[in-house]
Amino acid sequence: MGLYDTDKPSIGVSRPRLPGLLVCLVWLAGMATPFSSSAATALYDVWEIQVTNDKSYGNPFDFREIELQATFTSPSNKTYDFFGFYDGDGQGGQTGNVWKLRFMPMETGTWNYTYTWTDGTTGGSGTFDVVDTGLPGPLQVAADNPWYFETARGEPFHFRGLGFQHWQINVSRGIVTDRAQLMSDMQKDIDQGYNMFQVDGLIRRCASPIESWWLECSEAGKTRFNVALWDGYEEILRFANDRQVYIFPFAGMFYQGEQYDFTTFMVFLRYWAARFGPFYSHMGWSMTWEWTEVLQESYVNDVMTYLDSITPFPKLYSIHDASRASFASWMGFSQRQQQANDVFKGNCRSCGQHGGVESPHDQRPIIGAEDIWEAPAGEWGFPRNATEVMRGAWGDVLAGIMPLYSEWSTVAGDVFGKGTGKPRIKILFDFLYSEVDYRRHQSLNGAVSAADQQVASGIPNEEYLVYDQDGGSITLDLSAAQGAVFQVLWLDPATGTRYPQPDTDGGSQITFNSPIAGDSVLLLRLRTDPQPATVPSGVAASTN
Repeated sequence: MGLYDTDKPSIGVSRPRLPGLLVCLVWLAGMATPFSSSAATALYDVWEIQVTNDKSYGNPFDFREIELQATFTSPSNKTYDFFGFYDGDGQGGQTGNVWKLRFMPMETGTWNYTYTWTDGTTGGSGTFDVVDTGLPGPLQVAADNPWYFETARGEPFHFRGLGFQHWQINVSRGIVTDRAQLMSDMQKDIDQGYNMFQVDGLIRRCASPIESWWLECSEAGKTRFNVALWDGYEEILRFANDRQVYIFPFAGMFYQGEQYDFTTFMVFLRYWAARFGPFYSHMGWSMTWEWTEVLQESYVNDVMTYLDSITPFPKLYSIHDASRASFASWMGFSQRQQQANDVFKGNCRSCGQHGGVESPHDQRPIIGAEDIWEAPAGEWGFPRNATEVMRGAWGDVLAGIMPLYSEWSTVAGDVFGKGTGKPRIKILFDFLYSEVDYRRHQSLNGAVSAADQQVASGIPNEEYLVYDQDGGSITLDLSAAQGAVFQVLWLDPATGTRYPQPDTDGGSQITFNSPIAGDSVLLLRLRTDPQPATVPSGVAASTN
């Protein structure tokens, strides 16, 4: 205990976790009556109705031809305009007369809604009740420190991120057949405490339609969508919603180099927003990877500004791997690529490839989305082994960056990482969130020796966290902390073993000698209890 411890539903109905669900469906030709239910929808969960429209359309996916539009009125009388989407037969099949309308309610009580069709087909109206079941809701920039996240309830979100790029590389058959394996793998990591997952969208080349968002490979086909694939991706989002974890795409919308004009892309964006927007777990949207290689800054702004304007739910938009000052109106957090294979590489907030993170985004959340990908062959300068992963991750954390660990591939024979650094990342997060008041930290590199390969963060005269890349001694000037008493704790970042030491008095410059042969972490924190415990020097503590 540390100092700072802190099935797919029936189609057409909301997804409450409450008993007693009674559903009745009435079908009418050319119009729709929604399912009615006595069960309530959970606050921040996905409310959904299924409606039918028996008219024939050339392309029911294209809002320029036909769209299901709706207005929602909250219990406090706020109104939200949104729209639905065509869903084939409603069960993953490509053809049918089923449309769906979804919403993420952000207030408890009784909501009202009305819906209409842009071609004049008869619409309808209804109500639904929303109750609070404790879901955390969407993430937002934290009020206590804008470098980090908090939930919609204002509770600190302690980031434990994991990349699933290896899954996207390996599933050559597509998400329809392999999503069960993804969710099985993800559940194992959720059980280990991970709460954010970087999961690619269906961005494979259009030459393999089974792996694409689009039904066809022609330009005309890129306004017609593969319903089964979108439905499969939603199963992952539902899985995340139910387990109160979050998903964001490293590259979510298209394969790099296959993008097309913005006017055509609007069809995709509205479909994306209608299907995925109501999932609070889908917390950040990103188009492709390394956007500076293929896109103009103005194009990125057009796309993301439009997406923000049509989505009424709180979202933290992002794009990999560089943040421009002009993105300030829509960008919620940065994805960064800074190959961090030693403690200094990621120990900065504005660095990164392709221009890095520009102001004001350097003072907002930054995820090291491509900092500590493990590639033993040393590809592109990424960490090659567990030690380099560990050093890079600690360098990130001490700069207030949230490091996201990825193992490139788990397939036997592949040239990339095999997850050797992953246990050390867990050690880092376990220690940080149980022992360190990290959300109040600032960089204190000037207080330690760069020549001795040391970086630090902390709260001056209260708390100091120092990483020494090669072990040895660490000297801190505590002269200004006259009369203060500090607890002293060493951590072996490779094994998780903790070494409590006797307390030390402030008021002078003090040298601390590591009891660890290699890389070492020192935590000094102000003691506030009146009768400090005496800890024998050199005694190793439990890793828990």
